[in-house]
Amino acid sequence: MNPTQEEVIAATKRISQLWRAAGWEELANCFAEGIVQVGPRFKELGRGRLAAIESYQAFVTGAHLTEYHEKDFRAEVWSGFATAVYEWQMRYVTDGERRFSSGTDQFLFQEVDGRLLAVWRFVDFWDDRSDQ
Repeated sequence: MNPTQEEVIAATKRISQLWRAAGWEELANCFAEGIVQVGPRFKELGRGRLAAIESYQAFVTGAHLTEYHEKDFRAEVWSGFATAVYEWQMRYVTDGERRFSSGTDQFLFQEVDGRLLAVWRFVDFWDDRSDQ
């Protein structure tokens, strides 16, 4: 069974909704055990499901999100695998400083037992600055 582009986009949106709602247990079910996360210049940010959850938790506990927008969700599907890409913008407060960031998240999903699991995540920041 191959997922549709709509199913891949829905899985991606679910990840985004869960981290913003602090739905950690459900979020864990979206990631493969060995997920790899990379950031700008493809620097490795972490390996494994726990590291993926902790990366989202660190942001949520260290910042107060005041504005968040997503757009341009796109997906490609192959037999057993799929990619998803979207753009985001957010405003948040951390350590008393107002910040603005924009960028992209990109996921590689593998279909396992009829479920889409993220096995790779690339997050890139296009703009990350003070928003004073």
